[in-house]
Amino acid sequence: MRGILTWFVPQELKFFEMLRKQSGNVLYGAEQFKEFMLNYSKLSNKQKKEFVEKLKDIENNGDYIAHSIIEALNRTFITPFDREDIHRLVFLLDDVIDFIDITCRRIYIYNLKEVSESMKHMTNIIYKCVVEVNEGIRDLRKLKNIKTHCIKINTLENEADYIHTQSLAELFNNNH
Repeated sequence: MRGILTWFVPQELKFFEMLRKQSGNVLYGAEQFKEFMLNYSKLSNKQKKEFVEKLKDIENNGDYIAHSIIEALNRTFITPFDREDIHRLVFLLDDVIDFIDITCRRIYIYNLKEVSESMKHMTNIIYKCVVEVNEGIRDLRKLKNIKTHCIKINTLENEADYIHTQSLAELFNNNH
């Protein structure tokens, strides 16, 4: 019965691959950002600028992928899951790489002399979250382990909230 239904009303499964491509791009951006942050104090100004430019290229690629997915979504009658959910997921992934790009750019523009341990810790958390999102999108087609990925992301979010609170307290306690 499912075969007949698929023949009459085919679903466009290309969205899973397109979403994987987009999440892979975000993961690559998160990897580059992590490398930038963890090695920041050892990098020359030229190397810092190269990271900023590389992240801008990754962000531009993310925009291109997002536009391609939206165009395909607008041309597709039957989608593998709700089109509004696909649309929202596309733009949330795009927001992640946008914020990574903006953060990297601001650190460079403000010419920070060093990044704090809490900033490095937050970068690590961001990277781990992006890894979980990437794995979740990879598992999306079979709806495999989605809840597990969400729980891990929530745990990492709680850890980030704690680091953020501690960093703010440290900032005000040290009169920076």
